[in-house]
Amino acid sequence: MLVTWEIWKERNGRVFQRKEHSTIALMATIKSEPEAWTRAGARHLEALSWGE
Repeated sequence: MLVTWEIWKERNGRVFQRKEHSTIALMATIKSEPEAWTRAGARHLEALSWGE
């Protein structure tokens, strides 16, 4: 779900703001987002993130 959300945000940035991130930058964001959610108090994100 988090992966889909980040891809959706990237798509919106490209379409509406004409901003484009590299694939590497997008992957880094996708991998770091679960940690940010956890710091903000989210729980049980295992099913939503990359298995590391």
